[in-house]
Amino acid sequence: MGIHKHLNVIDYVLSSVVRRYASHVPVMVVFTVIVFVAASFLFTIRSLSWEARRVLSFSPEITVQYLAGGRQVPVPLNLAGALRGIPGVGAARPRTWGYLYDRISGANYTVWGIGDGDVARMRSAGVSLEEGSFWEKPRRRRDGSLRPVG
Repeated sequence: MGIHKHLNVIDYVLSSVVRRYASHVPVMVVFTVIVFVAASFLFTIRSLSWEARRVLSFSPEITVQYLAGGRQVPVPLNLAGALRGIPGVGAARPRTWGYLYDRISGANYTVWGIGDGDVARMRSAGVSLEEGSFWEKPRRRRDGSLRPVG
């Protein structure tokens, strides 16, 4: 007897939708669009925050820089030992970095590189770098897999 109650409710809802088709369809379309937009927004936010957490796990917590004439210059490597001696410092590693000037926007971007030790740490965390370019086909091995970098 329990399933018949549910079937009666479904029959009533469907007959009501068919009877007042012109008033129910726009409401269903609006709710469908609202659910689609909200789900897309939440999906995008969660995927971006997940990727940001994953990328930031390999970035330094603090960066020591020298300024000379208002520009960043490399810190001498012989200061790494002094930095390691500061209480609370776990590691002091040199980083590969440079500037990229964008003439269109007039902005200077600081570009960080990945050192040899960072590639091994990334691999242990399941992150891999692949050889190739956005504009060209990826270079593949004979078995069809992508060639890793490093």
